[in-house]
Amino acid sequence: MRDANYTETIEFLSAFFRGTEQAVELRALRNNGGATQPLFTRNPDEVVAYCQHYDGLGWGVYFGLATRDSLNLGGKRENLRELPCLWAEIDIHKFGMSVEQAVAILLACPLPPSLIVSSGRGLHVYWLLLPPLSVTYAPFGEDLEKQRVELVTRSFVRIFHGDQNAVDVTRVLRLPGTHNTREGDLKPCRVLEASWTRYEMEQVEAFAALSPILIAPEAAPSGPTGQGEAAPDDPYAAWGSNWREPFDMGRLDLMSYQDTDNPIHQTRLKAAASMVQRGELDDDAIFDCLLAATHRAAGLAGERWDWRREEAAIHREIASAHKKWPPASKVVQLRPGRQEQADKEPKPAAGAEIAPEFMGFPLNDLGNAFRLLAMHRPVMRYVLNIGWHIWDKRRFAYDPEEKQAQLLAQRTVREIWNQAFDRKIPGTSDKARAAVMKFAAQCGNSGRIANMLGEASPHVAVAADVLDADPWALNCRNGTVDLRTGELRPHAQADLITKLCGAAYDPDAACPQWDKFLLEIFDGDCDLIGFVQRCFGYSLTGDCREQVLFILHGTGANGKSVLIDTVSAVMGEYVKHSPAETWVAKPAGAATNDIAALVGARFVSVVAAERERKLIEGTDIVTVSLTISLMALAACPTPILNSSTRASSSSSERRIMFRLPAGRSIARCVRR
Repeated sequence: MRDANYTETIEFLSAFFRGTEQAVELRALRNNGGATQPLFTRNPDEVVAYCQHYDGLGWGVYFGLATRDSLNLGGKRENLRELPCLWAEIDIHKFGMSVEQAVAILLACPLPPSLIVSSGRGLHVYWLLLPPLSVTYAPFGEDLEKQRVELVTRSFVRIFHGDQNAVDVTRVLRLPGTHNTREGDLKPCRVLEASWTRYEMEQVEAFAALSPILIAPEAAPSGPTGQGEAAPDDPYAAWGSNWREPFDMGRLDLMSYQDTDNPIHQTRLKAAASMVQRGELDDDAIFDCLLAATHRAAGLAGERWDWRREEAAIHREIASAHKKWPPASKVVQLRPGRQEQADKEPKPAAGAEIAPEFMGFPLNDLGNAFRLLAMHRPVMRYVLNIGWHIWDKRRFAYDPEEKQAQLLAQRTVREIWNQAFDRKIPGTSDKARAAVMKFAAQCGNSGRIANMLGEASPHVAVAADVLDADPWALNCRNGTVDLRTGELRPHAQADLITKLCGAAYDPDAACPQWDKFLLEIFDGDCDLIGFVQRCFGYSLTGDCREQVLFILHGTGANGKSVLIDTVSAVMGEYVKHSPAETWVAKPAGAATNDIAALVGARFVSVVAAERERKLIEGTDIVTVSLTISLMALAACPTPILNSSTRASSSSSERRIMFRLPAGRSIARCVRR
């Protein structure tokens, strides 16, 4: 019997999406295929009306697991914003397991689900997240959060014999409180178990990475026995003794965030367990090893990672490994087939020589590069074919003479020297300690510092086209402005911005002198002033869809230069100035590098072309060190021609002319 008020549905959605802000999608689907217009809302009355209509018609009513952007509604990847859960869809009817059996197994597992929902034919199982995971689409980088989520949901397919078609982050599942009529009868979709426990993402990842198979078609394991209840902060402890998989440490060099065979978090968990179990390295050395391997595996995608979170996760993994696999447990082994050999290897004597490494890295130039990256990686980027860029708390500033990069390398050398003297190296001979001291002294040589930077550069290398890639981000002195919303956010390394405006952003700032100046030079024409302001506002963006050239035309001493100079001062490093010769027609084959120098600018000012000179055509090819069309290069900057004469062009490309006659003010605006 249907609940006309859909009380269970409203209570479920309210609790499920607690902590989120964006729209929730409901979607009604016919049993024989076909969909209706979805509903995007957070209004309970709209949810009830939608369910009453479509559930009453016998349609299936589903909800999106992730919220949708309230300003960009839709069910595609780019519309998703917040994900409050990870999930598994288990079709128990396909392999003859009862609901009671499956629920018992799920509740007994070391990370019990927050919710178990009967879909009418199977089970939908949820692990709620605290906080909800941001899954905002990043069009200028790798879709890391999507891959991270789907790595877990694919693991759940293995662990619970789940539906392998229900792992994508855009998934919709049946809404509790509605009904499943696919087989003709009315089966309620209802919540069977609900603790509403919320887990950290890393907890669920650890469980998904290390859990054995819990539900299989041929047999249903009864769960851990004789191991006691798992501690709340260590949910996998109860299954620790069940894991016998050998681990090859060489897989650390193979792991990748997009490799399903050697994913980063799962591989790192097993590596931590292996190193702890062998008992040959202290926790600091294990941490350094895992962090360096993670940096290598992340590659260029690591530019947008939260490395503080990754470091915290590695510390938790090491601490958890001490609980689950202490050195005496012999649960894992260093390399397949070598456990017996490892067991027979004698422990080094008290005076034995140490391995040729220090601080977890080898005593050579590559080891120094990893030490440099361990200390300073977040603030260093090496732009291919350009050079080092160093973070100055506002942007990645170009370091043409590598002075800032050398300072970071010198600080790393000083830390090597300090630790060589201050850090106790247990179980080593005086000769071994002396070798470390000698190496630390050599690291201060200019050649060693240059080699350190050279070896580090591939690990923080980025292509030039990923810098300043967001056309709607404007970097001001007090933060970065989203030009679509006017929102000011803190400077962020992940934005990979290299430019800085000459002013801070203050949406409430008054500018009476500027307003007076505009009224004077435009003769009080408010419509024209508004148009000119929009032109300069358009120039703040990196968008080039309009394909226009703005021309300020008129006699001297009427405000053209003051207007351009003021805007240039505000826009700062986003502005470049260009000679008129760059933009006028030249003999065939004439070469210039002027245009190549404008790449990355958003606003280019050009002063006074001579009379009777024809502008370059939009379809002409300009010969530089690269052969590029002018219109393609103009994709970044907006050219402004400041001229007392009228430049001509036979091109049909649009240009906007502000005509300034003999008087002081602009009289009219002509669009061509």
